[in-house]
Amino acid sequence: MFSARILATWARRSPRFFEIACSTLVTWQKRAVMRRAFVRMETHMLRDIGLTAWDAQHEAQKPFWRA
Repeated sequence: MFSARILATWARRSPRFFEIACSTLVTWQKRAVMRRAFVRMETHMLRDIGLTAWDAQHEAQKPFWRA
């Protein structure tokens, strides 16, 4: 995958590299948790947030890295 040398090079070129990388990982984690929650919600709960069961299922099937 990525070697330590490649990561060190990126970090030197972009001082905020690790901050951005951590932020991205947190975003992906939140997205995965939210999508798992959608499939467990009942229809009336989904309706309260403006989603249909189809919308929730479609969103839950997306990979965590896709917005």
